[in-house]
Amino acid sequence: MNRTWMLTKLLLKNNAQSMAGGKISKQLGIFLYILILFISSLFFFNITGGLYDTLKPIGQEGFVLGMALASASIIIMMFSISYMLSVFYFAQDTELLLPLPLTSSQILTAKFVTVLIGQYAILFLWLTPILVTYGVMSSASILYYVYGVLVFLALPIIPMLVMSIVLMIIMRFTSISKSKDRSRIIGGIIGVLFAIGINVVIRMQSSASTSIDAIQQMAQEGNNSFVGLVINLFPSSYFGAVSMLESTTLKGLLFLCIFFVLSFVSFLLFVFVGDKLYFKGIMSASGSKKSGKAITSESMEKFTAKTNHLPSYMQKEIRMLFRTPTFLLHCIITPLLTPAIFFVVFFFNDGSFGNIGNLFSGDTDLTFLLPVSFGVLMFMGTFNMAGITIISREGDNWYVNKFLPVPIKTIFYGKVLAAWVIAFGQFLVVAAVLIAVLKPPLILIMLCLVLSFIGVWIHNLVGALVDLHHPMVDWETEQQLFKNRWITLLHFFISVLLFGVTVGVSLSVNLSIWALFGMMVGILILAVVVLKVYVDKKVEAAWEKI
Repeated sequence: MNRTWMLTKLLLKNNAQSMAGGKISKQLGIFLYILILFISSLFFFNITGGLYDTLKPIGQEGFVLGMALASASIIIMMFSISYMLSVFYFAQDTELLLPLPLTSSQILTAKFVTVLIGQYAILFLWLTPILVTYGVMSSASILYYVYGVLVFLALPIIPMLVMSIVLMIIMRFTSISKSKDRSRIIGGIIGVLFAIGINVVIRMQSSASTSIDAIQQMAQEGNNSFVGLVINLFPSSYFGAVSMLESTTLKGLLFLCIFFVLSFVSFLLFVFVGDKLYFKGIMSASGSKKSGKAITSESMEKFTAKTNHLPSYMQKEIRMLFRTPTFLLHCIITPLLTPAIFFVVFFFNDGSFGNIGNLFSGDTDLTFLLPVSFGVLMFMGTFNMAGITIISREGDNWYVNKFLPVPIKTIFYGKVLAAWVIAFGQFLVVAAVLIAVLKPPLILIMLCLVLSFIGVWIHNLVGALVDLHHPMVDWETEQQLFKNRWITLLHFFISVLLFGVTVGVSLSVNLSIWALFGMMVGILILAVVVLKVYVDKKVEAAWEKI
């Protein structure tokens, strides 16, 4: 236990150091987090208040708590998987820890805690406003808030343990090739798809097991009987919700104890599986496969042929993204799967896709659908990390660019262009799936395609500028670029503000579809021009300060 605690402190300290920056950077990061917390609080306050007022007359207001805990559990399970995959298997410190006198359970526990701490920051934004709003509106006792804190601390444990066990099983039996990088990436993709599949099965089972008659009977019973529906979404959340609802009775204490016992049993299972599979999953793929290709005069001539600087640097960046497992996972695979996760979590139930599809097949005005569709697509683009790491990905080798006989602006735009190619390719894949499912009008598809062509460039250029002014080139492992960097919030806020203004202005005017399209294109082109002027004036000075 002492070694586990020491290792946990060491990993947390290293994680904190990797996030460290100047005083201004820290203050800005805190400010952005508080700002997002404020916005989310306003949003969830209105939703929670409306649901509470609707369900209170029929005695079902406790359903708000149940759904909040269940949805939080599902979100944690889905969005922690790439983080756990990076920390458990892709982190370079894993191989450094193997020769030390540490057991697999000690290493796993320490790594699990580091991931858990990061998930609390996400959970706080989602869950705290709902729990506080419910407590205020229901005039809850002090025990409600005490139980709420305990449930908050324990809630992400079971979802993360479940996905950790799934990951260890998958990584153990997919590490079958001599290529460590390839096998781990394949295992990670299977793990994410498995997580999505679990959620789909749970949602289908929930829909199948709750008929209209059963729901009507529950509504007549009152007494928060709707909370029982939560057990179909995420079983452990049911016990947490009941413990808070019954916080003033022995039943609440009993359900809280059951909630913690389930978490403890899940942890024991996690340790048991880890002892059997974790080391084997790492060691079975400890080598990298050689290409075995001989260098010929033709290949050497092709390799050394003179080419244009911009496309050459773009190709170099794209190769780096595909050949580095961590970059491949976070910059290419995760942005592709994140929209799927969102749709599964929030829309996969009876009639959800059909109801959304009716918007496109009915008489809905295109002047409403165009800005809304564009806004949704650009919001999905905020999950792409290729643009926001264009400088930081270089690491200790960034200084080499200063000695290349290539203009700095050419290198910068080559990096941005590579990120744009990746991001727009991902956009086309996601858009193709949405088109197949929702079947929107052809004119809407074409107009959104043109707008997104410009919007994706703006999104990546903004991310590149943020990373240029606040780079992280002193990282020890690639994972540090994607773990709790405050500039991710800054990039998200700037992008949402920019595209939000575009969408808001578009919805507030009364124009024909073509006039509206022209106005939106004009706004986006103006943003591109402003950003280009800024780049031309500032990029060289900012580059030299790195």
